[in-house]
Amino acid sequence: MQTLTKQQIRSQVIKLTKLSDKKPDYYFIQGYLLGLGVNPEMVMPNHWQVDLFGDFKFGSQDDMQLLNALMELYNLQMDSIMQQQIKLPPQCALSINNYQQALAQDAPLTNWCAGFAKALSLINTKTLKQAQQKELKDLRFVVNQLAGNDPQAQELLAENCGFIHILLQHKKYLTTRIHNTIYAMRFEGNLTPDADVDHLYQNESQSELVHVSDEQLEEFDELVDIFLSCDSTEIREGISDVIKAAEELLGDHFVEDNTGYFWGLHETRPYMMLRARRAEFAFKEKRYQACADELEALMVLNPNDNQGNRYLLMNCYVLLKQWDKLNELLSRDDEESLFTMASKVLNLYALQGDSAKSKTAKKELKQYNKFVERFLTGQVKLPKELPEYYGLGDKNEAVTYVCNGGKLAWQSVEGALFWLRRK
Repeated sequence: MQTLTKQQIRSQVIKLTKLSDKKPDYYFIQGYLLGLGVNPEMVMPNHWQVDLFGDFKFGSQDDMQLLNALMELYNLQMDSIMQQQIKLPPQCALSINNYQQALAQDAPLTNWCAGFAKALSLINTKTLKQAQQKELKDLRFVVNQLAGNDPQAQELLAENCGFIHILLQHKKYLTTRIHNTIYAMRFEGNLTPDADVDHLYQNESQSELVHVSDEQLEEFDELVDIFLSCDSTEIREGISDVIKAAEELLGDHFVEDNTGYFWGLHETRPYMMLRARRAEFAFKEKRYQACADELEALMVLNPNDNQGNRYLLMNCYVLLKQWDKLNELLSRDDEESLFTMASKVLNLYALQGDSAKSKTAKKELKQYNKFVERFLTGQVKLPKELPEYYGLGDKNEAVTYVCNGGKLAWQSVEGALFWLRRK
């Protein structure tokens, strides 16, 4: 039971760290303690306390009581994992406006991630299954980049080549990645290594297993690759059959039983990508309602939207004049990207015309990305191929937005493109 307030815990843990050899930063400690919860094996306090603090030099009996505050902080972190309410401290914010300060050495975010990464190093990878190792490797990669432990990432950031966009995405979905890795550690650990099955898909409740041979799985993966990389009449007509086959592989009730956590299960990702591909085909065929329906369903399955389905969905809502739905989607979070800002401007202009609010939003859009107006109005020709990556506010982001329904959205709102060019 917690006997201290969070402020008291913080104060006493900071006092404690001053009595230690290593004197870790408070955010480092918070990240480290949460990182312990990823480990599928229990790490005893006498082990992690030495790893985190080194030796303590207590001057009195009262000093030793500070350890109680540390254990309360540890329990708070473990409770957040059990309740699936993992959050980074508010001071660990990262945005396009503060990234240089937020990613500086000894900043709250970098310290938190450094502590988290140190705790992950205690995990005995030799005992992990392949799926667990992959999740852990992916999580370590992201955390090390945010902690500044990746020299290549630091070079890319220093070169100001749009790499900050990648780090922003890492930060945005960090807690989701942590949840996914914890789930893999607990879930995969409950499967016996010598289970007499070739391959299995299993839902979160473990109520049903579908056995799939390696040969079947390989054939299905090859089929998925074809449908994701090719576009033809046959591909478009056949994709629904492949999606149905994927649902059969997953098993009865799998979709409904795992709604809300879908992307966190590796088995679901080909299915999710196929459905997003079907939405893309519907958009190209100007079946905007069908596209929106598909994307809305994917957002229900995976509210965190790791695939970025919300971006095309925004343009669908504009094309369908479904402004209430667009407003609801835009209000989900405070994301600052070209897709969200341009959709907000279109929404305001469509409903209010040349109002003070729409003018302000237009000005902010142009300041955010100076390229988008030129591409939307045809002043600059679009490249023949889409860029492989983009950074917030750069030319590649403008190209990506315009080519993924952005221009069609602006053309669908009468007078919007002419108004955009006006100061």
